Amino acid sequence: MAEQVLCVHGLLMKGGEMLQLAYRLEQAGFEPHYFNYPTRTRSVDENADALAQRVRQMAAPVHLVCHSLGGVVALRMLQRHSDLSMGRVVALGSPFLGSHAAHTTFEKWWGRSLLGESYSSGLDGESMGELPKDCELGVVAGDWPYSLTRLLIPDLPGQNDGVVRLDETRLAGAQWCCVHTNHMGLLFNPQAAQQVVSFLQQGCFERGQSVPRAAPKENPHKPGLILVHTGEGKGKSSSAFGVVFRAAGWGKRVCVIQFIKGKWQTGEEHAASRFENIDWHALGDGFTWDTQNPEKDRHTSREIWAFSQAIMRSGEYDLVVLDEINYCCGYGWISGQEIAEFLEQEKPHAMHVILTGRNAPAALIEVAHTVTEMGMLKHAYKQGIQAAKGIEF
Repeated sequence: MAEQVLCVHGLLMKGGEMLQLAYRLEQAGFEPHYFNYPTRTRSVDENADALAQRVRQMAAPVHLVCHSLGGVVALRMLQRHSDLSMGRVVALGSPFLGSHAAHTTFEKWWGRSLLGESYSSGLDGESMGELPKDCELGVVAGDWPYSLTRLLIPDLPGQNDGVVRLDETRLAGAQWCCVHTNHMGLLFNPQAAQQVVSFLQQGCFERGQSVPRAAPKENPHKPGLILVHTGEGKGKSSSAFGVVFRAAGWGKRVCVIQFIKGKWQTGEEHAASRFENIDWHALGDGFTWDTQNPEKDRHTSREIWAFSQAIMRSGEYDLVVLDEINYCCGYGWISGQEIAEFLEQEKPHAMHVILTGRNAPAALIEVAHTVTEMGMLKHAYKQGIQAAKGIEF
């Protein structure tokens, strides 16, 4: 039976942001689960007690993998519930010694609403205490100080990940390592995931294994392109996947997120699995026109969109493909205007994004740099010929 890992998200987040890390844990032989909790309306103590209750419901021992505030909640749980049968705990970018960014934010008129109960009961650093004896805790910190959060806290001192300073993560008694990524990137960075798996499996981090981020070969000020592939004809996704392998061939980091296709195996996904710099997520439930539960499909598409936003905000990828997202817009599950505004306002400047699917909404066509419409002159399916493996999937 696979060992269970409970993933605990950070401030203003949900478990979906940890989906890619959970996928890598699953590949390593673990069984990932998620703990969702209200980060603003409940204190750290209340969330710690709720986490303990969730742990008791699972088969012992339970490992924890926590991001940011999640690590603070986990530490408080270990302090308050010494009877738990715990496995190992890994915290990514958790400010155990207080958060300068949170303190600065809390002083602003909007900061108290943003941080809520989590500040005075944990992020202030005044009441965290020590790591209990016999608890195995590993901390993975980031040292790349560039993220959108720096717009809110531009004067963050010392080495940091754009949100949390390195010295704020150094809890006495815990093992510690650092990778070259920012705060959100800790959830998507392959070296961070490798260190998480190493600690869960062996109780220690791999030394000398973290590879620094390579210097960009292109001008970082050059804007990334937004491409839309639409139309009634075949080839929208296939064309996007051609760009995926072209980008991977040049050493770029690529992420493919599929909104419709789920467990159905494709040749492109099999080929992508041979590339270390391509991450592939087929997250859909199947073809929308065969749906028996529109509300479930709407909920699924919204979760995938939330995951996609976290992927793009992380800045870990040069190219992101949102495959068949246009169908979700057509069904009214995701607003094309919402997607367009995110791409204009929050997408990292140099990141390229491709969006595919029929009937691309006007808002996406407007924001895109290149729009290609695939026309259909003739289709084998209309002649009674089924899709050919290796040619069409």
